[in-house]
Amino acid sequence: MDTVQTNVRVAEGDRPLIVQVAQKLRSDPDFRTRLVALLEEQPGVLIEERIKTLEQQVGWLLSGAIVVPRAPARPTAAPAPAVPKMPPGKAPPSIGPRRISPQNP
Repeated sequence: MDTVQTNVRVAEGDRPLIVQVAQKLRSDPDFRTRLVALLEEQPGVLIEERIKTLEQQVGWLLSGAIVVPRAPARPTAAPAPAVPKMPPGKAPPSIGPRRISPQNP
Protein backbone atom coordinates (compact mmCIF):
# COMPACT_ATOMS: atom_id res chain seq x y z
CA MET A 1 0.00 0.00 0.00
CA ASP A 2 1.36 3.41 -0.91
CA THR A 3 1.47 5.91 1.89
CA VAL A 4 1.83 9.66 1.94
CA GLN A 5 3.05 11.94 4.63
CA THR A 6 0.48 14.42 5.86
CA ASN A 7 1.10 17.33 8.16
CA VAL A 8 -1.70 18.46 10.44
CA ARG A 9 -1.85 21.06 13.15
CA VAL A 10 -3.32 19.85 16.41
CA ALA A 11 -2.89 20.61 20.07
CA GLU A 12 0.26 19.14 21.60
CA GLY A 13 -1.80 16.71 23.70
CA ASP A 14 -3.58 15.37 20.60
CA ARG A 15 -0.39 14.37 18.81
CA PRO A 16 -0.32 10.81 20.29
CA LEU A 17 -3.95 10.35 19.27
CA ILE A 18 -3.26 11.38 15.66
CA VAL A 19 -0.26 9.03 15.55
CA GLN A 20 -2.40 6.14 16.88
CA VAL A 21 -5.10 6.82 14.28
CA ALA A 22 -2.49 6.79 11.51
CA GLN A 23 -0.99 3.53 12.77
CA LYS A 24 -4.43 1.93 13.00
CA LEU A 25 -5.31 3.10 9.46
CA ARG A 26 -2.15 1.43 8.16
CA SER A 27 -2.57 -1.84 10.07
CA ASP A 28 -6.35 -2.46 10.13
CA PRO A 29 -8.23 -2.20 6.81
CA ASP A 30 -11.65 -2.26 8.58
CA PHE A 31 -10.72 0.67 10.80
CA ARG A 32 -11.16 3.16 7.96
CA THR A 33 -14.83 2.19 7.51
CA ARG A 34 -15.52 2.47 11.24
CA LEU A 35 -13.72 5.82 11.46
CA VAL A 36 -15.63 7.25 8.48
CA ALA A 37 -18.94 6.12 10.03
CA LEU A 38 -17.96 7.70 13.32
CA LEU A 39 -16.97 11.00 11.71
CA GLU A 40 -20.19 11.07 9.71
CA GLU A 41 -22.04 10.40 12.96
CA GLN A 42 -23.48 7.18 11.64
CA PRO A 43 -23.03 4.87 14.60
CA GLY A 44 -25.83 2.74 13.10
CA VAL A 45 -23.26 0.73 11.13
CA LEU A 46 -21.40 -0.22 14.29
CA ILE A 47 -24.58 -0.86 16.24
CA GLU A 48 -26.02 -3.00 13.44
CA GLU A 49 -22.91 -5.21 13.50
CA ARG A 50 -23.14 -5.58 17.25
CA ILE A 51 -26.88 -6.37 17.10
CA LYS A 52 -26.26 -9.06 14.45
CA THR A 53 -23.61 -10.64 16.65
CA LEU A 54 -25.87 -10.56 19.71
CA GLU A 55 -28.81 -12.01 17.74
CA GLN A 56 -26.56 -14.83 16.55
CA GLN A 57 -25.43 -15.56 20.12
CA VAL A 58 -29.02 -15.54 21.40
CA GLY A 59 -29.99 -17.91 18.58
CA TRP A 60 -27.24 -20.30 19.65
CA LEU A 61 -28.40 -20.14 23.25
CA LEU A 62 -32.04 -20.80 22.35
CA SER A 63 -31.12 -23.70 20.07
CA GLY A 64 -29.16 -25.38 22.86
CA ALA A 65 -25.90 -25.16 20.93
CA ILE A 66 -24.40 -23.34 23.90
CA VAL A 67 -25.27 -24.46 27.40
CA VAL A 68 -25.01 -21.80 30.06
CA PRO A 69 -25.17 -22.91 33.68
CA ARG A 70 -27.98 -21.26 35.66
CA ALA A 71 -25.92 -21.08 38.84
CA PRO A 72 -22.20 -20.98 39.38
CA ALA A 73 -20.64 -24.39 39.64
CA ARG A 74 -20.04 -25.55 43.17
CA PRO A 75 -16.45 -26.36 43.98
CA THR A 76 -15.98 -30.07 44.37
CA ALA A 77 -14.64 -31.24 47.70
CA ALA A 78 -11.19 -32.70 47.53
CA PRO A 79 -11.12 -36.41 48.34
CA ALA A 80 -9.89 -37.26 51.82
CA PRO A 81 -6.25 -38.27 51.89
CA ALA A 82 -5.60 -42.00 52.20
CA VAL A 83 -4.14 -41.87 55.71
CA PRO A 84 -5.05 -44.54 58.24
CA LYS A 85 -7.05 -43.30 61.19
CA MET A 86 -5.20 -43.25 64.47
CA PRO A 87 -6.97 -44.45 67.59
CA PRO A 88 -7.86 -41.64 69.96
CA GLY A 89 -5.15 -40.85 72.48
CA LYS A 90 -5.45 -41.83 76.13
CA ALA A 91 -6.71 -39.19 78.47
CA PRO A 92 -3.97 -37.81 80.69
CA PRO A 93 -4.15 -38.87 84.30
CA SER A 94 -6.09 -36.52 86.47
CA ILE A 95 -3.98 -34.78 89.03
CA GLY A 96 -5.70 -34.06 92.28
CA PRO A 97 -5.45 -34.74 95.97
CA ARG A 98 -4.30 -38.22 96.76
CA ARG A 99 -6.47 -40.36 98.93
CA ILE A 100 -4.74 -42.20 101.62
CA SER A 101 -6.21 -45.58 102.26
CA PRO A 102 -6.22 -47.05 105.72
CA GLN A 103 -4.39 -50.13 104.37
CA ASN A 104 -1.41 -48.19 102.97
CA PRO A 105 -0.13 -45.72 105.54
